Amino acid sequence: MSKITHIKLDNFTSFAGLDQAFSQGVNVIIGANGTGKTHLLKVLYAACAVTVGEDKDKGFALKLRSVFNPHEGRMGRLARRQSTSVKTKAVVTREGGVKLAAEFSNHTNKPEDVKVTGEASWKKEELASAYIRSRKCWPTRQASWPRQPSGKLPLKKSMWTSSSVPSSPS
Repeated sequence: MSKITHIKLDNFTSFAGLDQAFSQGVNVIIGANGTGKTHLLKVLYAACAVTVGEDKDKGFALKLRSVFNPHEGRMGRLARRQSTSVKTKAVVTREGGVKLAAEFSNHTNKPEDVKVTGEASWKKEELASAYIRSRKCWPTRQASWPRQPSGKLPLKKSMWTSSSVPSSPS
């Protein structure tokens, strides 16, 4: 199974421009509220989802619309807001240089009007994704984590062991 290696967003939601390569291992995304962390993950998820399962028959543009749920389903609502007309582009690259791209403007209404390129070659190999809801996990686990004598949680992750961090309840 291949991995996503790069993402480029131009005038997409909160991004005026993002050109980001990913490392081979784990990538951590950190930022203040409203900076686009979730939007970045949604684009990556949509790119993965169209290669597997029930979404394999969906196109990338349709999957973007269902993931972001823009007002009245209008794709143009995903364009970064400006006082003038704006062109938007999202490009996801995987190992081997295979690219999946979606281009549209703030005037685009339907997913069928989005120019998607590279979709046929993108779908030739599955890309699996996983979504871990940290907000749901934190309160459950936090109460059971080992605490310092002051009652505070330890600051170093190295203090946690597999036996001291319980699995989340089913």
